[in-house]
Formats: sequence, C-alpha cells, structure tokens
Amino acid sequence: MVDVVGSMMWLALMLVGIFILALYVYQRWLVYVPYFPNDARSTFELPVTYGLNPEQVQDAVIRTLDGETLQAYFILHNKSMYDHAALPTVLYLHENAGNLSHRFGNIKAMLDRVECNCLILSYRGYGSSTGVPSETALLLDSMAALRFLHSRKQFVDKENIILFGRSLGGAAALLLASELNQTQSEFKIKCMIIENSFESIPILLTHIMPLFASMSSLVTNSWNRSFSFFFLLLLLILLLLLLMVFVLCLIFSFIALSVSKKLITSYRHSSSQAEPMSSFHLS
Repeated sequence: MVDVVGSMMWLALMLVGIFILALYVYQRWLVYVPYFPNDARSTFELPVTYGLNPEQVQDAVIRTLDGETLQAYFILHNKSMYDHAALPTVLYLHENAGNLSHRFGNIKAMLDRVECNCLILSYRGYGSSTGVPSETALLLDSMAALRFLHSRKQFVDKENIILFGRSLGGAAALLLASELNQTQSEFKIKCMIIENSFESIPILLTHIMPLFASMSSLVTNSWNRSFSFFFLLLLLILLLLLLMVFVLCLIFSFIALSVSKKLITSYRHSSSQAEPMSSFHLS
C-alpha cells in the first residue's frame, strides 16, 4: 500500500512537471496569436472595402536591423489640398491577433475625424511579415517603423509623429518610448496615446488567470524590463525546488519498496515456521 502511494505521488509530480514545462515552452503562442483567425497570415482585406481611396494607401516594406521584413501600409490623408508633410503622422501599433488590414476600419474612422497620416505595420510573425514575435522583437519592429517615417521627409514631419498603441500595441508603444528616452535617440515622437493596454504579463496573469499567478516567474515575455532581470534567478530556484521534490519522492519510494519487501519476507518466514493444524475426521 505504501509503495502504491509513493508511485502515485511520483506520477502526479511527473504530470505537474510536464504541464509546467509545456506552459514554459509554448507560452509564446499563448501571448502572441498571429494565427487567429485561421487565414490571418494569408488573406488580407482591401482598403477600398472600408472606404479608403486606393491612391492614398501605399504598400511599404520595412526592414529591421536584425534582417526581418515587415509588411506595412502608409496611408495619407485623403484631402489633396493638404501638404501631407504639414499634418501629424500616427504610428499605429495594433492589438493582438489578425493582421494589419483588419484595422482599416479604425484607420478610416481616425482619418475622417483627425487630419493626419497613418503608418501601420504587421509585427514579425504577423500577416506576411517574417520572423517570430517576442518582446525584444516587437521593440525592434517599432523602432524600424519609426526609422521608416523619419526617412519619408516628403510626407512626414519628423517633429510631429504621434505614437498610438492598442492592447499589445500599447505595451510595445510604452517600451519604444522608454527606449527612446533612455538612449537619447535621434528619433523622436511628439506624444503617445495608449488604449486598453497592460502593465506587464505577470500582473495581467493575476487578473485573467489567477490560478496560474504563482507561475508568473516562468514568464519569458513579461513586458516588464525590471521583472526580466530576476527571471533567470527565479527559474533556477524553481528548478532546484522541483529537483529536491523529485529526489525526496525517489527516496520515499525506495524506502517504501524496501519496507514492503521486508514485510513480505517476514510474513512468508513466519508462515513457514507455523505448525500445521491437525486434521479432524467425522466418524
């Protein structure tokens, strides 16, 4: 019985370990969902469907410093009477899932209400952009988009660039603004608008998945630079604790097995030493 309990504990520990390992390895696909809907990387809406004039929509290809190629649209304000370089330009960092064409409706509403131009890009791994998304990667993508705008002098006033981020894009916008400030970059933004975003993935986890809040130390895409400094240390401590539990379970199972064998041997020995009972016959 003791041996069975030890085996069950060992099996439960293995299942928990496999579950935690799976969450750790595949967490990227929980944080970033470029594959939803199913055709998000292959099918793109047409600008005209949302009332955008095809002449004001320019296809753009943005190359990052680490060699990835990003799909983008540079959309000019529709009123030809304007000098486009005199208008503010919005760098639109979109929310999670889908591709950049799914935001044409939002961009059309923006241009109708605000006299501005707009650049929107698909992060790496989204739409037809190459690469794999991550916190550091999205920072490189955002920086590449800002660099692209600074190169379009005939259409963009580099002193009048507005950074707009929604949801995941809001986190990317905050990270970009922080990086620009810390590095005293030559690339500037005039202001920033954040909509429906989050402070960090570990903090978000405590609200939407409280059952897994205790495993926040396993989050590699934390979107919190201060959190990332302690990640390796916390992970090492967790692995050591798991190793200790594993060793204790092995010791417990070995002891339980030894005790069981001794009990069985003792029982067999006592049975062999017992006197045979007399037989009685009814006459």
